[in-house]
Amino acid sequence: MLRLTQRTEDGGLQFCDDIPPGLELLRSGRHALLVATSPEVRVDGQPVASLGGITVVGVGTEICSNGDRFYLVKAPPTVVEEGPQDAICPLCRNAIAGKPAVQCPETSRWYHQTDEFPCWDTAHPQEPASGGSSQAGEHDGDQPGPLHPWEVSR
Repeated sequence: MLRLTQRTEDGGLQFCDDIPPGLELLRSGRHALLVATSPEVRVDGQPVASLGGITVVGVGTEICSNGDRFYLVKAPPTVVEEGPQDAICPLCRNAIAGKPAVQCPETSRWYHQTDEFPCWDTAHPQEPASGGSSQAGEHDGDQPGPLHPWEVSR
């Protein structure tokens, strides 16, 4: 997963929560499709307008928009932790209620991540969570685990 960052005054990088005006990023794993809605957007020094307003970008790409510089970096790995009491999992629609969960780095939504409800692994198979319970189908014996809210039957 790619994240947009911006340089801080001390020379470090900080993650940007909002996409700057004038561009859209459609992320997919290690690459993203950048769509410039403003003629001022430049990618690695080249105006995106000269590329038809659309280009594929990856880790290390510099994006300039409205005088600000941004960089694409690989997002830190998702980590299983105790989820908040008031969050609702967008996949199974059940309360997180302090159970092991993963917060999506892109949307900030919380997903269950337990043996019973491997919602993060199900919704994001390309981005396994580190730490905690994360293996769908790991159950004792030959008996299948419980049906999940998104399963009709096995």
